[in-house]
Amino acid sequence: MGEEKKVGREEDRFSLEPIPLDKRKPWTYHAVVWAGVCFVLAALMGGATPLTLLPFKQALVALVVGNLILFTIFSFTSYMGAKTGLSTYMLAERAFGRYGARILINFVASGIPSFAWYGFETWLAAAAIGVLAGWDIGGPDHLMDWRTAAFTMITGIIMAIPPMMGLTSVALIDFVSIPIMVALTGYGLYLGYKLGAAGALLSYNPGIPPEMMAKNMMIAIHIVVGLIIVGATIASDTARWIKPEKRNVLLAGFLGFFSVALFMEIVGSFYAVAAVKAGLSPDLAWNIVLVLKQLGATTSFLWIFLILAFILQFTTNMLNAYSGGLALTATFGKSTWRPWLTLAGAVFGSVIAVLGVIWKWIPYLSMLANWVAPVAAVLLSEFYIVKRGFTESGVTKVRWEALISWLIGGFVSYYLSVHKPFIVPSIMGMAVAAALHVALRIAVTKTQK
Repeated sequence: MGEEKKVGREEDRFSLEPIPLDKRKPWTYHAVVWAGVCFVLAALMGGATPLTLLPFKQALVALVVGNLILFTIFSFTSYMGAKTGLSTYMLAERAFGRYGARILINFVASGIPSFAWYGFETWLAAAAIGVLAGWDIGGPDHLMDWRTAAFTMITGIIMAIPPMMGLTSVALIDFVSIPIMVALTGYGLYLGYKLGAAGALLSYNPGIPPEMMAKNMMIAIHIVVGLIIVGATIASDTARWIKPEKRNVLLAGFLGFFSVALFMEIVGSFYAVAAVKAGLSPDLAWNIVLVLKQLGATTSFLWIFLILAFILQFTTNMLNAYSGGLALTATFGKSTWRPWLTLAGAVFGSVIAVLGVIWKWIPYLSMLANWVAPVAAVLLSEFYIVKRGFTESGVTKVRWEALISWLIGGFVSYYLSVHKPFIVPSIMGMAVAAALHVALRIAVTKTQK
């Protein structure tokens, strides 16, 4: 307990200033934190999602390419944090200005996604019990029944109580969460072995016409990027605690981020194929609760996985609520509001869970890829190319050139994802945002001379 308080005090002390080199931790700290972030239920769902668009072999390619893109972003943002010792928010102030950073980091890249994730995780927890109880958990074309809705709201509010008090975890839940994920992962590997032996993996096809394959590949990679783009963008927050050694930054990213994320997503694809072979619609193969139900969770030993899934969501959701509450608090600038903003965000997340946010899973991941990836592009182009934000004294209120670059990059990505996905939309959005930011920063600098 004393060590935890010490770490907490250091986090508070260095929240607005660089972390000295003598306070840095081994690179394994960064790796372990992100391994834990990726070793979650959402990663299983993310791995299943490309199978709604592609045959298994092509979906596997999308997973690898998407995670390589994320690994590249993660590595650059991590080194940026390790080099400067600054948090993502402090780095964003140098690129977007003080108020620009509040909007994009605290609200767009953290606040809204955190409480949207809260809604997804709350739905998964409540639906896991709803399936066992025989309630109507809803669907793409209808809402859940009143019993599931009431249980969802109660679950969401209970999950918010610890983070309202400043707790991001409860030791007992943390203690059981890893064995739960090990059990789910182990059973997924067993499914993969059975499917592979039967030839069902390589033969899997959700019925996609050949002429749609290239377009769907671009969208599938885009969605994989969306799954962890927030994490890749804010990697500086933990990387600032390690020394700026390029080799170790890459090792931390590869072992703690890329390898774990890709492994979990591949396991998730095994679950999806097994459920589709058992009769689940390929369009819903990403929904782990429906997958377990289709595999016989209500009539076989798998029922324990639904109970475990309910418990598991507490670990993830408490951190979602705490992070989202902090983001809203920083945006409004009222520290005393944090508990109530946390509760308000949790209630919002619970309400959208009741309203069926889970059925917008794929559009949500696409939205994250569209609008968060350009934030990373502006941050990286400012640090690695322009560099002025890191050499100028003082921080401006708003850098309009950065906000404009982000906005145009986001619209480009959105347009491509909806209308003409001839290339990975998020990559094009990042390229446009970075190029425009560099050009505008140069132009602004020249006019100031």
